[in-house]
Amino acid sequence: MNVAIIYGGVSCEHDVSIITAKQALENIDEKHKAVSIYNRDNKFYIPKSEDLKIYENFEEKNFSECLIIGSSIFLWKMKKLQKFFDIDVCLLATHGGLGEDGSLQGFLEINGLPYISCDVASSAIAMDKTLQKKLFKQMNIPVIDYVEVDKREYGINSRKCLKKAESKLNYPMIVKPAKLGSSIGISFVKSSDELSRGLELAFMYDDKVVIEKALENIYECNCAAFACKENVFISCIEKPVRLQEFLSFEDKYLSGEGKGMSNLKRECPAKISVETAKAIRRFTMEVYNELNLRGVVRIDYIIDENENIYINEINSIPGSLAYYLFEPQGIHFKDMINLLIEDCLYRKKQKEQLLLKYDSNILKIKPKY
Repeated sequence: MNVAIIYGGVSCEHDVSIITAKQALENIDEKHKAVSIYNRDNKFYIPKSEDLKIYENFEEKNFSECLIIGSSIFLWKMKKLQKFFDIDVCLLATHGGLGEDGSLQGFLEINGLPYISCDVASSAIAMDKTLQKKLFKQMNIPVIDYVEVDKREYGINSRKCLKKAESKLNYPMIVKPAKLGSSIGISFVKSSDELSRGLELAFMYDDKVVIEKALENIYECNCAAFACKENVFISCIEKPVRLQEFLSFEDKYLSGEGKGMSNLKRECPAKISVETAKAIRRFTMEVYNELNLRGVVRIDYIIDENENIYINEINSIPGSLAYYLFEPQGIHFKDMINLLIEDCLYRKKQKEQLLLKYDSNILKIKPKY
């Protein structure tokens, strides 16, 4: 099976994506043939080396620019396009931005390429924290009280936006870009001045911001899921170790020698009550099925001092593909990738059975326009 691992992309989580891709490449089963496709500044490249140093100061001489046309990769040689690799399956290791919001998925759909990830619609939902919260409420899954602020609205009357948040929420609050992950652009605020600065920071990354009530005496839990055909596998539950008010980018990626989420300090399985664990696993299954998610998805939860569970957000392409959450259950990274490839091809066959075209005689009757 020919597997293309796509990573990078126009995203604040670009560098984290490189780590995930390297981890995936190292765990591809020998029975598959894998190629790395690096996306940078809306161009695709094949790296000439697996050394991470070539990404620190990007130079085109360390990469070969390529094109994806249909189900094949082409390279430029002597000013001519030559076929380099035929793709059977794409494994997406893109985090945030245009790689996780459905844009890349749409490109692959147009090219008829099956991919390991949520589809266009569910990727877009999983990327938008405000849209998620509205859907969670409809599913009767608790969410923390929040206020949504639009950049245009803030530009017209910033004071009104501050008052709107302060009238519905009490300090402290957490300010987040609505469509960003890895804790980038997040602020923990305790006053009106800090809220204003937090919004200014968040609007540097997104045109929509979520302001949440910051609960005290909480802990966080994460649970992942992936499907193979009709079976959904739910991971063990982990409790990440927080070094400050919220789990920061530094906690996740810079506290473990650059090994990504898999090296974050964690308690796995989490030492929580049986009832809490059951509820988290149930919510994870409900969200995965109800939102028609696919590939590996990690869902993050917040639990308060009274053991009330709040769903925080969906990560449709989590760091390290959350493989470490399945290992305690005996599902190793290589096994997980094999199951994901099997599921991807299964869904491709299902899709091929649908009627996607309709023959009509509308062009023969000379319509008026």
